[in-house]
Amino acid sequence: MYRIEAHIFVAFMAYCLQVTLKAKLRTQAGGTTSRVVIEMS
Repeated sequence: MYRIEAHIFVAFMAYCLQVTLKAKLRTQAGGTTSRVVIEMS
């Protein structure tokens, strides 16, 4: 049971990170997407 909860938690945190990054990029980097930033890393 704990493994399922941990998986859901990690997936949710990844989603939150993606949404936050997308919002920051919208205001600070024009049309740059989160996918482009991740590929540059």
